[in-house]
Amino acid sequence: GRLSVSGLASDFGVSEVTIRGHLRTLEQQGMLVRTRGGARPITLQGILQRQQVNVEAKEKIAQAAAELIGDDDTVMIGTTAALIARHLTGRRGVQIVTNSTLVFNNARTNPALNIILAGGVFRPESESLVGPLAERAIADFNTRIAFLGTDGFSPERGLTTRFVEGAQVATT
Repeated sequence: GRLSVSGLASDFGVSEVTIRGHLRTLEQQGMLVRTRGGARPITLQGILQRQQVNVEAKEKIAQAAAELIGDDDTVMIGTTAALIARHLTGRRGVQIVTNSTLVFNNARTNPALNIILAGGVFRPESESLVGPLAERAIADFNTRIAFLGTDGFSPERGLTTRFVEGAQVATT
């Protein structure tokens, strides 16, 4: 959970100055947070890091979700569900509404898909476009089905997220 500069220097047989330099670089890359005398892991991982966890299960879920989409369907796909777009081979006339650059990247190579990418302010940690522009663009579409992720769920509060801009787009 936490690393100390002195402990790392001892473990690697280098100076504390060297360790501080490496920790500074890792912090700039978003890999950790520097603390007084050390570092700790980042608790909020970006979508690109989260995609590397449970890859096989996510592919199976994406395949199953894609089977719910038929020809000429209109669907909304959020960043968390971006893999679904890869599994739409053979579908015709599917219209995807998204604010996710990952969905766009996964769908753009399939010429049979129509992609509507909502504009907005780019948010790197979620690979999404957010803000009033994205909200207005998404509000203009009705979709038969939506695939969205969330940080949490409770019976009392429903879907929850720590990312307010993403929540605003999703509830549009």
